[in-house]
Amino acid sequence: MIVDLLALAGLIAIVVIGHRYWSKTQSEDSQVIRPDPLCNLQRSTCTVGLPGNGRLSLGFSHSPVVPIKPFEVNMNLSGMSVDRARIEFSGADMEMGIQHVQLQAKDDGAFIGTARLPVCVTGHMNWRATVLLEQGQQRIAIPFVFTVGD
Repeated sequence: MIVDLLALAGLIAIVVIGHRYWSKTQSEDSQVIRPDPLCNLQRSTCTVGLPGNGRLSLGFSHSPVVPIKPFEVNMNLSGMSVDRARIEFSGADMEMGIQHVQLQAKDDGAFIGTARLPVCVTGHMNWRATVLLEQGQQRIAIPFVFTVGD
């Protein structure tokens, strides 16, 4: 019985610690902005409106993106400034790990980074490219979905 109570106490402690950690990583100012689902990053640059009349444009240096081959991620931001910008590539329908790309600020709201996507054994992969913008406590996530392969 004591072992059961200790196990229960341990489980409660894990839940409380997990909740506190999760709460610290979340911001009340976090928001997700959905881009136009018809925009295809494999064909063109996609643009989305941001809070406060801001705009974000995202594109790749060459289309179509090919697995294993490095490509540049080009982002332009207007109407707002950010402390940090990055993009995370993850499988939209299949676990492929997360490819983190830090975007380096250039002039006039331009950001650039280099990415490389792994090969999917099926030859066809839906990817989610989530742009993450941070300004102070405000966090914005913009998830773009595109397809690589046959």
